[in-house]
Amino acid sequence: MGGSARLGGGAAPWTVAASYDLNAMAPFASLSRPISLPRVASPATLSLHAAPAADTVMATLELGALTAPALGAGAGWRAPRHPVKAFARARVDRAAPGWLVAPAVGVLVERTFDR
Repeated sequence: MGGSARLGGGAAPWTVAASYDLNAMAPFASLSRPISLPRVASPATLSLHAAPAADTVMATLELGALTAPALGAGAGWRAPRHPVKAFARARVDRAAPGWLVAPAVGVLVERTFDR
C-alpha cells in the first residue's frame, strides 16, 4: 500500500514515494531523481531510502534499460533488460559514533525477459 508524487518540473523531477507494509506493519519512504552520468548512455537514477521501523537507510544508483542480445532468443522475443543497481546500506543507531552501524555495499543485477 503506498503512493508517490513528483516534485518540480523539467527533465529531472524528484519523485517522493511512501508505502506501508501491512505484513510487517512498517512504513517505507524513498526520494529519487533521474541523473545523467558522463560517458554513460543509459538512464541513471539516484535514490535515497528509509525504513524507520528497521532503523535502516540506503542509497542506490541504478543504471537501467541496459540491453544485450538475448541468449537463445527465438522469434518474438525482445532483448532482455539488464538494470544494474549499486547500493550502500546501513542501520541507524543514535548512540553509536557517526550514527551508522554495520554498513554494507553491493551490486544487484536484474534480468527480465519480455515476450
